Amino acid sequence: MKLSTLLLPVILYSSATLAANMASMTDMAGMNDMAGMNDKASMNGKAGITVKINESLPQGNGKALGTVTVTETAYGLLFTPHLTGLVPGIHGFHLHEKPSCAPGMKDGKAVPALAAGGHFDPNKTGVHLGPYNDKGHLGDLPGLVVNADGTATYPVLAPRLKSLSEVKQHALMIHAGGDNYSDHPMPLGGGGARMACGVIE
Repeated sequence: MKLSTLLLPVILYSSATLAANMASMTDMAGMNDMAGMNDKASMNGKAGITVKINESLPQGNGKALGTVTVTETAYGLLFTPHLTGLVPGIHGFHLHEKPSCAPGMKDGKAVPALAAGGHFDPNKTGVHLGPYNDKGHLGDLPGLVVNADGTATYPVLAPRLKSLSEVKQHALMIHAGGDNYSDHPMPLGGGGARMACGVIE
């Protein structure tokens, strides 16, 4: 029997083992990073704030969709969703100016959650540049990922927001459609209607 034939199972086993170990290490690194952020929040004595999220309708709050928990970490504020009943895909996710999810009138029509005002922008930048650019709205968060079954459970980290006190008395908004972190070609990331909202208290 040829030596190459004898060595083939060993080579295949070693390759498969290496691939599995690399995948495992990658998964563990990701989980450890997230666990580390949550552990840090616990060590700091920060229990976090739980925000109730409701569907936003022209006539007011609709059905309850779940909660988003906001906690402090060493890397910024962590927003952990526990939501159901959403449209699958990536959605614009923002902190808005005012502590209200009430509808408002615009051009003679009732608009869901209009009373929340615009994106939280204490530095008056007037531009939408996403969560990683210091020159834009402070309320711009990473996009919210909704699974095929309508649930959202993936945490997002807002590195520019450091303290829970910064976000209290503001609305947390989920928009229809995505967010390209730009005002071009459409303003405010190109997102759509205000589809869900909750007030951080």
